[in-house]
Amino acid sequence: MSAYGRCIVERRESIPVQTIGDYYVHSRNRFNRWMRLLADHSASLICNPTSSQTDPRSGCRTTHAISDLAQHIFINELVSRVWMLLLIAGDRFQRRQESEALARNLLGGYKTLRHRTVELVIHNETLPAPQRFLVQDLRKHTENWSDLLCCETMARFDLWALAYNPEEAQRNFQQRLAGSLPVPTAVAWQFLLDDIRTTFSTDSLTRLTVAPDDRRIIRLMLSSFPRTAGRTALLSGASV
Repeated sequence: MSAYGRCIVERRESIPVQTIGDYYVHSRNRFNRWMRLLADHSASLICNPTSSQTDPRSGCRTTHAISDLAQHIFINELVSRVWMLLLIAGDRFQRRQESEALARNLLGGYKTLRHRTVELVIHNETLPAPQRFLVQDLRKHTENWSDLLCCETMARFDLWALAYNPEEAQRNFQQRLAGSLPVPTAVAWQFLLDDIRTTFSTDSLTRLTVAPDDRRIIRLMLSSFPRTAGRTALLSGASV
């Protein structure tokens, strides 16, 4: 999505209101589901601070279920964040206000989720230290990759305030990308994608269960790209 971001930002026709509305509804449903799970885990720790019993919802040990949920939230935020920054940039490019308020609202929701998740992991004394470090590392990796993938969009439309680390994002743009991301077909993108795969291919990560609303959200994101050769490549690359 980052490689073909200009297809969304500079598209002639607006993204259908139905698509944006459905994305918002599914995102809020997922946000509420995650918040309920975080609340359940928090309540479980208060009632049983040294317990590592099986979570009745997931069938996993409680400590592992918390770590799994954290991974799910961080990785899905990375994907959603790239698309939402493109929506905001598209509004700026077309001088309209169709999706920026919605996107900023959802970005605020992710910020709340991220903070609550980190607090829950840090204060969970039954979670082994290596597992805590893994979750913290994953959070940092997703934040760094988000700023790197979005830095050209943030530079072009002055959206640095939406970066996790604005100063680092600007350094990425100036030093690593030299003012512009390569064209989608450039070999440089293949190297970038290889780096992402390497970052998230550790054996310690859980094979996450994909919920129905996750699939709907991804389909809505991809459907917003114009029907061009670039979108065909995007869809084939995301089919996994």
